[in-house]
Amino acid sequence: MQLDAAEVNNNYDAQNARVQKARAMLSEVRARESAHTTPAAKTPLPDPKDKIEEQNLLHTAMLASDDDRPAEARQALQNVLTLDPKSPTALRQLGELELQAADYGKPHNI
Repeated sequence: MQLDAAEVNNNYDAQNARVQKARAMLSEVRARESAHTTPAAKTPLPDPKDKIEEQNLLHTAMLASDDDRPAEARQALQNVLTLDPKSPTALRQLGELELQAADYGKPHNI
């Protein structure tokens, strides 16, 4: 039975041997994690608000493609690529449009 089962009182003792051992183990884990972390993994993710226009254009392209309006879909995708030249979604959808049109031989302004 614990004397402070509800953990009402702070009984933390920084000099306690168990606390010292736990801190040492945590330091080792953190050191190993940072040794295996690549610089790319430390890059912060973009703010979702900064991607709204891109997502709206991708949605427009999807709807246009589904409604058999490939020119409008292609234009929306090219606008996405203006915002993010490496957008995997836009590149994939643009490739699908080209395949559907059997238009893979002609270069487009991407």
